[in-house]
Amino acid sequence: MKADILIKGGRVIDPSSGTDTIADVALYDGLVAAVGRLEGVFAKETVDADGMVVAPGFIDLHCHLREPGPADETIESGTLAAAAGGFTAVCAMPNTTPPVDSPAMVEFIRLKAASEANVRVLPIGTITKGRQGLELAELALMAEKGAVAFSDDGSPVADGEMMRRALEYSKIVRRPIIEHCEDMSLTNGGEANEGPVTTWLGLNPIPRASEECMVARNLVLAIRTRGRLHLAHLSTELSISLFNWAKGYGADITAEVAPHHLALTEALLAGYETYAKVNPPLRGEEDRAAVALAAKNGLIDAIATDHAPWSDEKKKKEFRSAPNGISGLETAVAMSWTALVNGLGMAPSDFVARFTTGPARVLGFAPPSLSEGSAADITIIDPKTVRAVEPRDFASRGKNSPAGGMQLSGWPRATIISGRAAMLDGVVRRWRV
Repeated sequence: MKADILIKGGRVIDPSSGTDTIADVALYDGLVAAVGRLEGVFAKETVDADGMVVAPGFIDLHCHLREPGPADETIESGTLAAAAGGFTAVCAMPNTTPPVDSPAMVEFIRLKAASEANVRVLPIGTITKGRQGLELAELALMAEKGAVAFSDDGSPVADGEMMRRALEYSKIVRRPIIEHCEDMSLTNGGEANEGPVTTWLGLNPIPRASEECMVARNLVLAIRTRGRLHLAHLSTELSISLFNWAKGYGADITAEVAPHHLALTEALLAGYETYAKVNPPLRGEEDRAAVALAAKNGLIDAIATDHAPWSDEKKKKEFRSAPNGISGLETAVAMSWTALVNGLGMAPSDFVARFTTGPARVLGFAPPSLSEGSAADITIIDPKTVRAVEPRDFASRGKNSPAGGMQLSGWPRATIISGRAAMLDGVVRRWRV
């Protein structure tokens, strides 16, 4: 038997089939050729996966590749970061300059990715034209060009009637509406989570209700319209409870949480640390614990990076002037593994599901699989290695991570796309999908 890559002796976890076993995986001609105790395989490359988790390729539902726009990131650099972080596919958010709000702009992302991307890029279009919240964008035409979802991320759809119409359209185009839940009148120029830290630092507070009120409105609209709603980066205990409540009404809803809300708290803002400034803001321990528990128990469908890279020139400013965002593609898996598997005893099979079957369910895709004949998109995780985060070594142009120096485990060991290694042993290999 011939193979391009033979993965030896790993813990093969495939949530789509319920597989969790020690096995070899042979990859040939872009497909999974065989899974089991394999002998007599002649492989061009062999990966020793003893003690490691071998999973279907991880999908990131929510990242900012910044193209078109300023050079804080590019599709090339962002997808190199994705490969380094263990992701075989990423969903590119449309709050770019100009925004991805037309079929032509969706096509631009697809063509740019075809020539420059190192992992699969799935374009997301805006909900409204120009992300202005005044007029629906051409959702059906963008879907025809390859938009997998719609979002005005970075801004909420403030007008309830506009959001209601978007959810009605979601049923026609069969794509989810991804909503950034924030009541801007309650945010009111706030800079960090309302509580002792903002009081101590003298920062303008952002009340939790800013997120929670908009979560509640959107859930009610999803219940009434039966539209397809996905809630981005939930970060408070009450938001989680509201989401659980709406599920009881049979709403067609899903939700994600970000690794930094699973693992980090507002305590990192001490010293006016702008790298920890993000929207929604880092919360207190009670909210962090609630979000982590929801991710562990399966109430939350997916973990998504909300990768938001910025240059130091923009990020290292006086706190009020610094933009929101954390560069997270390269730390997302290890940060989440450390918080959930190590911290809460989450089953590795459930962990893998939050990055595979969960995101696929959100997008309406067939779940990624390791069954014979499936696409050879694979993520390998090393639970044993513990090392510190070093933002200077990021492939991303954005080095803006508050996790610098944190000791994490569960680092990606390999990222394989169509049977070719985009990253192996921490070394990213430049190639085109």
